Amino acid sequence: MSEIYDVIVLGAGVMGSCAAYQLSRKGKKVLLIEQFNLGHSKGSSHGATRIIRFAHTDHIYLPLAKEAYKEWDELSRISGDLLYKSCGLLWVGSPESTKKRADVLKSFDVDHEVLKGEEINSRFPHLDYDSSWHGLYDPKAGFVHADRALKAAQSVFLSNSGTIVENQKIVKIESSGDLVEVYSMTSKFTCKKLVVTAGTWLKSIFSDLNIHAEPELIGLTFWKVTKNHKNFLPANKSPVMIMSDNCEELFMIPDADYPGEIKFGVHIGVPIHPDKKDEIEPPKWTVDFPAEHIKKYIKDVDFTEPTRKVSCMYTMTKDHNYILDVHPKYPNIIIGGGFSGSGFKFGAIVGKILARMALGESQEGLNLGEAVHIFVIWRTEKDYCDSFFAMDSATSSLTPEPTLPENKSTGAGSDVKNTTESVPPTWEEAQKAGFTRNGWRRALKKAKKISLRPVLRAKERELRREKRKKAKEEGTFVPKAKKYRMSESVNKNRICIDLDFSSLMNIDDLKGTMNQVNFSYGINRRMENPFQFHLCGIDETMMKVAKQKKFFQNWDVNIHGEKKLDDLFKPEEIVYLCAESENVLETLDENKIYVIGGLLDHNHHKEYCYNIAKTKGYGHARLPISEHIQLGSRKVLTINQVFEILGKFYTTSDWKETLLSVIPQRKLVSNDSSNCSSENEDPDPES
Repeated sequence: MSEIYDVIVLGAGVMGSCAAYQLSRKGKKVLLIEQFNLGHSKGSSHGATRIIRFAHTDHIYLPLAKEAYKEWDELSRISGDLLYKSCGLLWVGSPESTKKRADVLKSFDVDHEVLKGEEINSRFPHLDYDSSWHGLYDPKAGFVHADRALKAAQSVFLSNSGTIVENQKIVKIESSGDLVEVYSMTSKFTCKKLVVTAGTWLKSIFSDLNIHAEPELIGLTFWKVTKNHKNFLPANKSPVMIMSDNCEELFMIPDADYPGEIKFGVHIGVPIHPDKKDEIEPPKWTVDFPAEHIKKYIKDVDFTEPTRKVSCMYTMTKDHNYILDVHPKYPNIIIGGGFSGSGFKFGAIVGKILARMALGESQEGLNLGEAVHIFVIWRTEKDYCDSFFAMDSATSSLTPEPTLPENKSTGAGSDVKNTTESVPPTWEEAQKAGFTRNGWRRALKKAKKISLRPVLRAKERELRREKRKKAKEEGTFVPKAKKYRMSESVNKNRICIDLDFSSLMNIDDLKGTMNQVNFSYGINRRMENPFQFHLCGIDETMMKVAKQKKFFQNWDVNIHGEKKLDDLFKPEEIVYLCAESENVLETLDENKIYVIGGLLDHNHHKEYCYNIAKTKGYGHARLPISEHIQLGSRKVLTINQVFEILGKFYTTSDWKETLLSVIPQRKLVSNDSSNCSSENEDPDPES
């Protein structure tokens, strides 16, 4: 029989290493498994420094920050290495946001100052901010020595008789009874409790849970200090910085990683598969944004070219809050992840929280406030209902293969193929997940509706058949409109919907996007001379959504699968249609390929497609909306609306007539309401 560990920790980044260290202090037999070499640069825990701070916009992180400082101090004491440096944090932004951040610190009695533009420059002579900027100064803040902190946790863990195995990529996890079995390509490991801190690989391991934790590639740049070097030394209290509100959110760490250089990062990432980090360069704006900010506001730094460029990965949740929870089906599996680019500083306390969760201990005494109740896997009733009914109660195997959750349903009739019955969650299960009784009832109601859906659809199909039959008998039947094929069309203009955005969307948004693609396809088929229609960037997730909806079957469209725009067309051919572009589309050119971004994101990623076009050197343009009509809301339309506008314009050659016939009347400014506001109107999905 294989060796049985009290706890296995999967993932030897800062969270997993700190959890293993905390468990070993309790005298437990612990195994720490890493899929790569220790200290690798493929994830989120490598590098020399990470910012540590009290200052936060959300009050839930203040108790966590206080405990994190205590735990880093304790690990420093045990390891004999000072693991963080307090040089202060200066968070510059708008006066309004600065006040809100200061109010949060004040409510927790945390020492801080608020500085105005000239006061910032007087305190820190290497800075040059004007009166539109205010700064929150957090004197306790600074940076964690990241690589040293990681090694310290692992060294103490090993000295407490812990075991680490490297280069063991996990391919399967099985939970049965009181034990969990973890399989790599070459070995099997057995434990009583499993803690999973897999970083950007978390979502692929627990595909059945519909976890919203998306990998993003982040670019970091280093810039040379040209003179007055003393102003950039942490030993002289040169602060780490965060810049927001008046610019893209940036962060800076003074001379700490490399002598004579400061580090800048942009707190925005691009979607990425975690296994492809080394194949993709961070976008050009990861250099442009810091360079622009240094040029305007930071003296004595060469902004013309960074001295070096590196990258790391974030794992982003939708609300940017973390995940610290017990698997809802397997109570001997604990999950930590989704640290959204701000979690390293909390590594020491997160490790302690995860260790207590694995041992079934209370978090009492840690003074964590409401944080541990917010960091659950399922944040909404919809997440709970969708995911619970996606889990197959007949199996206890979890495999790290990306799959879409499918709701199990019950039904009868010849048209209903899925007759697997789901077991509804009991009140005790729902209560454990944080539900009120009314919330649980709503979840059950939704589940019942889902289970009846196949039966109702079967009845609807039968009613349609009877209606057609009756119409034919009465002579009132109207046949479907004729469909035209691309090969027979004299229209050689090309349109492509770029679907390479699935990692930015949840399941509902993926389905909504595919519905809009379906509407676009219908528009094209009904055109007497259809466009040459292309679809690209369709990854496995998006393809499964399409297959669930039975899309793409026998479609007259050029489907290019996972191939991207760069693989199919020359950059000079591409015209990306973006509402933010300064270029106006006046006519259609058969030598161009007009690209519509297949991104339904409810304005969470503004200017995303526009930034892609600029970064990759594509042409870009916007529809001439403001030149012909006046809108009372944003000029962002759905995918199928953009497609229909292009189709109508091809037929009429009249932009105004086209726009008035396609854009919904609710979006137009009426004669008596030219100053109407769209604040109360739900934003349209971005295309």
